[in-house]
Amino acid sequence: MQPLNILIVEDEVLIGETIKIYLRERGHIPMEIVISYEEAIRAITMTLPDVVLVDIRLFGEKSGLELAETIQMQYPHLPIVFLTSQYDVRVSNKALELNPSGYLVKPVQKESLWTTVELAHNKKSNQNTSPAIRFADGAKVFYLSANQIKYISSDHIYVVIHTSNSGEITLRMSLTDVEGLLDNTTFIRCHRSFIVNKSYISRYDTHSFVIDEITIPISRSNKSEVKKLMIEPD
Repeated sequence: MQPLNILIVEDEVLIGETIKIYLRERGHIPMEIVISYEEAIRAITMTLPDVVLVDIRLFGEKSGLELAETIQMQYPHLPIVFLTSQYDVRVSNKALELNPSGYLVKPVQKESLWTTVELAHNKKSNQNTSPAIRFADGAKVFYLSANQIKYISSDHIYVVIHTSNSGEITLRMSLTDVEGLLDNTTFIRCHRSFIVNKSYISRYDTHSFVIDEITIPISRSNKSEVKKLMIEPD
């Protein structure tokens, strides 16, 4: 098993340090122990881990469940393993609704920790059929695979990424900057305000594409390039 960089989000320091020791015994690389939602997001932004261990109850106003929701939105390929000492059925059910990659009850046993972390990483790795694309505007960072992106629209100084599973993501970037991040065999710049993913086009003609019943125009200046990338209709 390759060494994994693992972020521990746990506000009980003794438990966090014990988990750290167990991970090192297995050859993994525990990152810093953080105790709150804010510290966790800051740590992930600085260095993307391979797996995140998240205690459901955290120091501060936001819980581990809220942290998991944010991670799933911004870093959908990042495996999350919940840590809990609670037996509250409502909380446990809410945690399971988030479909984590693993779930550990404290006190954590080292063999269970090793197995859960490694299975979580392998499961996510096998699900990722395309590499993640990093979108960042200085304030926010999102990692998305190409097959998550339906189309991208421009709104003044912002772009809106319309995804298949995370709703709309708005970033302060230019469409040209975004275009430079994308594979031009998958994506087409069809208009000064739109980039589309070819695999989500349900129908098209010489003037427009349709994705999810949304009509996206093809500008006159982009028609020749679109023709090269799409099979022309009869």
